Amino acid sequence: MRSFIFDDAGTGKTKRAIDLFAPLRSVLVVCPANVMETSWIPQLKRWDPERGDSVMLLRDMRNLSESAWAHSEFKYLISSYEMLKSLSFVPAHYGMIVDESHFVKNPRSNRSKMVRALSDKADDLLMLTGTPAPKDLEDIFGQCSVMYPHRADRAAKFGREFATLGSFRLAFGKAFSMHINGFDVRKYSYEDDATRVVYDRLSSAVLARRASELTLPALVSVRCRHNVEGRISEWLESWSLDGEVTGVSASSVANKVGQLDDGFAYRDDGSPYVFDSGKIDGARDVAGEVGNLLIWARFRAVLDELAPFGVSAQHVVHNGVDGGSYVYANPQSMGTGVDGLQKYCADQLWIDLPYTFAEWQQANARLIRRGTKFSKHRILIMDTKWNRKVFDVIEGRRRLDEIIKGEK
Repeated sequence: MRSFIFDDAGTGKTKRAIDLFAPLRSVLVVCPANVMETSWIPQLKRWDPERGDSVMLLRDMRNLSESAWAHSEFKYLISSYEMLKSLSFVPAHYGMIVDESHFVKNPRSNRSKMVRALSDKADDLLMLTGTPAPKDLEDIFGQCSVMYPHRADRAAKFGREFATLGSFRLAFGKAFSMHINGFDVRKYSYEDDATRVVYDRLSSAVLARRASELTLPALVSVRCRHNVEGRISEWLESWSLDGEVTGVSASSVANKVGQLDDGFAYRDDGSPYVFDSGKIDGARDVAGEVGNLLIWARFRAVLDELAPFGVSAQHVVHNGVDGGSYVYANPQSMGTGVDGLQKYCADQLWIDLPYTFAEWQQANARLIRRGTKFSKHRILIMDTKWNRKVFDVIEGRRRLDEIIKGEK
């Protein structure tokens, strides 16, 4: 078996994978670090009553005891993506579960190469994600290259257009050029018709999808206390954006503008220069007005500003609530690990938005889904021009996922 599971958040992807692999003797689970203990261990104990306690965690480079897993003394070995580099023993036959498989969407990344090498040795493979194309249609190619590491096998399964990234782009994409930092960069766009063709090719490898009945609440805009956008204009007049951006992609520019929108900029030495805390002050205003508030913020500098008055979400998940007027978290690290917060947070406030629909959907849906004690929720967004533009990007990527998953 080599299959995708594209079920929505909260519909039981983990249980489904455990049930399918229950007969196997050895199973490798690769997942984000923050859900190793908060999600996978309790789920294995619950849904595999016979051998769900036979679990090892690959924690660091010094942990060589995975050899016991290789000799079938334990059924499950759970590893984060980052720690796969220390895995040196594998059994002769094993199944592999790749949780949040959009983490391996870039076929050139070291993370994808490590997962691809282990996939090549596995007898069976399941790749789980509720957001198969978080940024671009090419994210699908990256995951297919993990499912079938050899181009001949990939082409036989999905068509010759999947043999290489170049052939995928030529078959489904439309090339255009962007002038970035003095360089002409070739990019590819993918229209709906091409996306539907890719969906048709994938359908034979996707298990019947389970859709969630969860509906996210309407968004509520929150005005900043100060005119942050005005302060950005003042800052840009005395500071050259081109001189600060060293990357060769549009994402570096977006990252810099996102910093400015939050009211600060990172210096060359990595330290933040805070010139306007309008968003942060606005978040504290909301925290003073309502209880049970979770604040999402992307940048370390903003999280540091929030820390003196709140408590981190990771601390709450592991230790419970022991003070703080609000909970704060980074959606990149906590998007799949907020299950411990349903009993504390009714409202979510986004200081700045993630750039992918995957982070947005998971952070919201996982918090609001089953188990919460609150009957009403609100999703609050700091209302700035930049946040409104980023939300348009999120909506576009949501439509891409809907086509890939066969919803539209």
